[in-house]
Amino acid sequence: MKAVYFGCIGIAIALITAFVTADFTYLYKITGLTALLCLALAGVTSGVFVSGQQYGRNVHSETKQTREERYGTMLFSLKAAVPNIGSAILFYLLIAS
Repeated sequence: MKAVYFGCIGIAIALITAFVTADFTYLYKITGLTALLCLALAGVTSGVFVSGQQYGRNVHSETKQTREERYGTMLFSLKAAVPNIGSAILFYLLIAS
């Protein structure tokens, strides 16, 4: 649940920025960028962007504790991206159309 609250911080920053600048396109730009950053972090920590051989070597050489920490970071990033993805889509549909 902490990850979802952390994701909502990006939405709050987008709301504050949009109201201060009176440019409401920042709503979906900032939340979309935050979602992309969270997804990229999840991809990097899960090993999606490496080849199969390199991933196998990494998994073989790491301990169970470091693997669990890496998966924890990945899940945290994915959970933080969910509210940002939803709000980016919602804001885009409300503002751009």
